[in-house]
Amino acid sequence: MDAIFKLIPAIAAVMLFVSLSLIIIILVTRYELRRKEAKSGPVYVLINGKPVWLDLENLKDDELAKRDYEGNYESGNGEHHFTFDHAQLAAKKQGKWPLTREECEFIACLPRGWDDDKKGMWFTFDRVEGGTVDVFFPAAGYRLTTSGAFYGTGSVGQPWSSAVTGANGFRMAFSSTSVNPTDDNNLAYGFSVRCVRDLQDN
Repeated sequence: MDAIFKLIPAIAAVMLFVSLSLIIIILVTRYELRRKEAKSGPVYVLINGKPVWLDLENLKDDELAKRDYEGNYESGNGEHHFTFDHAQLAAKKQGKWPLTREECEFIACLPRGWDDDKKGMWFTFDRVEGGTVDVFFPAAGYRLTTSGAFYGTGSVGQPWSSAVTGANGFRMAFSSTSVNPTDDNNLAYGFSVRCVRDLQDN
């Protein structure tokens, strides 16, 4: 009998672990079931109450991206990486503009969920025409200023914004556990770019 009583804490711990695991599975399943992924883009969404066109994929431009680090611009997951200045030029070239700092701050507060299979973050936006849409931001990693080597592919995403602070540029840094919408780094780093609207004169 004493042996049975000694097993009770262990049994309780196992039951608690199983219960928590089931709760996590249910929550993840519900998120997957409710996901309303756009199949083609851009999509017309509200950011800070303003209607904008949001690209579903990060910006790509072979000519501008490969100007740095002897053409080493494409990471293992096919994402293009730009210095800050080339990011702005590549976006303008396509009649678009990168995320603003305020847009990064807004997106960081949206409902979100990490996708361990696709390696990136889903953010849920309100559509202008009503309803919601889930947009994927891949964990494209980054390129170092010194060697041009890639790091963080599949674990962090850091798309440039259009804002600068001194010698650094703002970016929206995210991982599976957090989103930092006002992180900044050296303008020579190579980060991805997500364009959100047609180019407008300020």
